[in-house]
Amino acid sequence: MSTLPVELLREIAVYLSTSDLAILRLAATILREIVDPLFFSVLSLPSNRLHLRKAADFLRALGSGKTGWSSHATALVVLTAKDEVQDSDDLVAPRSVLAAMPDLLVSAIHSCPRLNSFRFSGFWDPNWLYDILCKCVLDASNPRYLDIQHNAFTPSLPSLQGLSTLKVSTPLFILPPRRRRGIVVKATPHWPRSHMLDAPLPSPITLDQQVADIVRNSRQLRVLHVVGGDSWDGVWKLLRDTPCSLVSLTTDLVSPALVEYLKSSSGLERLVLRRREDQAADADADVLFHEFFNDALPMHRKTLRVLRCQQWFFETHNAKTLAQLDCLTDLEMRVREADVLTRNADNNAVGLVLQTIAQLERLERVALLNEPDSSYNHRDEVQAAVDVYLPHFPALALLDYPHDVFERAQWDWIDVALDVDGPDDEDSNADLVWMYLRQSFVWTACVARV
Repeated sequence: MSTLPVELLREIAVYLSTSDLAILRLAATILREIVDPLFFSVLSLPSNRLHLRKAADFLRALGSGKTGWSSHATALVVLTAKDEVQDSDDLVAPRSVLAAMPDLLVSAIHSCPRLNSFRFSGFWDPNWLYDILCKCVLDASNPRYLDIQHNAFTPSLPSLQGLSTLKVSTPLFILPPRRRRGIVVKATPHWPRSHMLDAPLPSPITLDQQVADIVRNSRQLRVLHVVGGDSWDGVWKLLRDTPCSLVSLTTDLVSPALVEYLKSSSGLERLVLRRREDQAADADADVLFHEFFNDALPMHRKTLRVLRCQQWFFETHNAKTLAQLDCLTDLEMRVREADVLTRNADNNAVGLVLQTIAQLERLERVALLNEPDSSYNHRDEVQAAVDVYLPHFPALALLDYPHDVFERAQWDWIDVALDVDGPDDEDSNADLVWMYLRQSFVWTACVARV
């Protein structure tokens, strides 16, 4: 391996997991020099372990400025670790150390001058942590990425400008553990009474307005993820009137203001519209449906690569529009039970999906989801419909896939660095289409063009 060009070794290292990088960097000095910028790129601190002796020792070492993170770290991740901790007395740091922990943490973070990306939660574990992290974000020389899992009672977001990525999630709508490393909200009672401060007061400014203020001051914003909250209409109205070229947008609230923004813009490459479990039926849902598929979605047909739409169903009224998305590689839609079971070839959801696959030459993945309130997974019915309609598409071949396939977080480099689960990379020339199973998904299969 030592005979390979440095450039090739760097390219290989990009595809390795963190555990593989840890092994590779110990093999030779030249490999350590190549691997270290990747291995130390993300500084991850478990918030529910800061009371342990090992955490204090690690923060002291980090604060010395002599670790690899001080030289290479560009991202800070502070979330609750998913595994339980045995809080025996010999593991917990002395009271005097716990009292100094906020200063140790600030010193450790400041020892990494290249930090420009931040992901942390707004929960209080311990309750001083959120304010400390917000201040460190504001102290950073050039913050570009902010991802906050926001509590309904969390104080103000850090007032930033010049971001390229902004993600805000509230606790009921945080991504699943596979995507977010198992968030657990659990207080640890080990902190000195002097550090058990009152919970921070809620901001007098609405979350919608706080996000809008950051967007207004971030003309280079490319990725926006807003999930939860009462309304994001202020953000959509601002984006409609502000020159901001988003390429990725995720939300779980579809409103007329959002559709108007999508109609007024172009250039999105990724659009994710989730559905809230508590979302009530909207009297204007039909109007929004037609405006979205007839007027908004076509504005992005030349650029859109990923469409995950849990808000509406795959049916004849939108199949034609979906088939015109020339660059689409990833499609996710809901299907009705009646549309799966119908023997009407023109309305059968599975037949429409296969017909759409046949027209979208760049498509790599398709996912079908159950109806929101369905307690029965219609996987057998979908398979039966496939057996009926697949012979009409001789260029497509279905292959059984032995396990669930999950999206690789190709749009978020922090997720990739943290080894978030994703499907194995495939030959780009194989033209594979994945129908994969996640929460409420009804069918798993691999589809290849022949």
